[in-house]
Amino acid sequence: MKKLRIIICAFLLFVSISSVPARDKDSYIRELLEITDAVQMADQTMNYLVERFRNLVPDAPQEYWDAFLEEFDSEELLELIIPIYESNFTKAELMAILAFYNTPAGKKLLTKQPQILEESMEAGRQWGMETALKIQKRLQKDGYLEEEPPAE
Repeated sequence: MKKLRIIICAFLLFVSISSVPARDKDSYIRELLEITDAVQMADQTMNYLVERFRNLVPDAPQEYWDAFLEEFDSEELLELIIPIYESNFTKAELMAILAFYNTPAGKKLLTKQPQILEESMEAGRQWGMETALKIQKRLQKDGYLEEEPPAE
């Protein structure tokens, strides 16, 4: 009798575990995009672009720009991004990435990443300007580029 109960309990446990639907890869990607604020960044980028265009076309009324922003659908962007993640990560890798983002170090990375990216972009801009100047000076020194006359 005891063996029968154990077998029935094991069977019921197996059935209950196997009846839980497995998450598909798409849901892990969506969770990753949500955790990393990808949609929020897309919205911010869209707002930035609209603001830039608004400055270029100041005669267009505010309602025009509001309507344009309402047409922007972040879900449409997600549908373009998800296949990129699907082709670059396995389900197991996505699970590992999500697990990392739920650690203290992962959470810190998420909070610090915008600041790090901003500082990195500034450092890259500065480095690019310095490198371009070095190339220009070397080309001038080697006679491949005329030196510019001093500005008056």
